[in-house]
Formats: sequence, C-alpha cells, structure tokens
Amino acid sequence: MNAIVFFDPNCSGNSNIKGTIKIHQCSPKSPVLFHVNLTGLSKDTVHAIHVHEYGNLTKGCMSTGSHFNPTNETHGSYLYPKEPRHVGDLINNIQSSKKGVINYKFWDHLTSLSGPMSIVGRAIVIHEGKDDLGRGGLGPNGRVINKKVHKESLKTGNAGGRMACGIIGRDKSHHFT
Repeated sequence: MNAIVFFDPNCSGNSNIKGTIKIHQCSPKSPVLFHVNLTGLSKDTVHAIHVHEYGNLTKGCMSTGSHFNPTNETHGSYLYPKEPRHVGDLINNIQSSKKGVINYKFWDHLTSLSGPMSIVGRAIVIHEGKDDLGRGGLGPNGRVINKKVHKESLKTGNAGGRMACGIIGRDKSHHFT
C-alpha cells in the first residue's frame, strides 16, 4: 500500500515549502515507511512534523484539526517507547540542511494505511518550531516545574504554529523510492 502527500505553497499555508512525503506499508500489520523530500525551509532548522486528524485545507493548515489521536493518549515521542504518544506524533522533529532541504526516511510502528490507525485522508503538518517531545515544563529530575508549559507539552509538544500542510492520499504507484 502506498500513499503520498504533496506540499504546495499555493494550497497549504504561508511558507515556501514544497515537495512530497511518500508513504509505504507492506501489509496492515507492518511498520510504515515515510520518505520526506521537501525544499524551501529555512536553512539548518528543526521543525515538528505530525499527522493531524482532518484532510481539510479550506482554511489552510488551521482546518486540519488536532494531532491524530484515536487512542486518546498524551503527546509523546517514539524516543520514549514505554510512554504513551499520539498516533500522529510520528518522528516528532525533522531538520533541514544548510540548503533548506529535507530528504529523510523513517519508520513508524503506530500508524497504518488501513484500519483504525489509518492516516489516509488526514493531513501532515509541518510546524514552525521544534517539538519538545512531551517533556516541556519538566526539570532535570523529570518533575513538573512549569505546569502551564507541561500541560501544553502533553497536548501539542509546544511545536508552535502551522507553516505547511498537505493531505495524505492513496497512491496507486508501485514504485517507492
């Protein structure tokens, strides 16, 4: 199964980001491979990347809803596998090169291209800021030191505004590169 997301500055926001994210899954129970190929980002910057619940761009990225979270978990990261995370949290952060390009592949074990965890028809959003991985407002010992920051961290990762987005659509292509 294959899916694809097109990023087009004319459709999705106030940025110059363009390109694709190709998505592949061998079978409904196998992990999902994401191949991010984007240009037009600021040079050498880190941005949060999430699946949002709606594939709706009528009001740009603002109409994509919240992070896709069918299991009603708190925001987290694959880096902390024993802790909960939204299905839509993906890899959390991507970093652009010194030329403002992202060409990166990663696997995700929570998403799917079919069934109740399906991301097809939803949206991928690139945020202005870095995702704090659900750790915002915590001190070095892991205890909450700023309740307001931590509360938002558990919802959004304090990732900032939405700068680019695209709808995840099925792709009949048999080639995945």
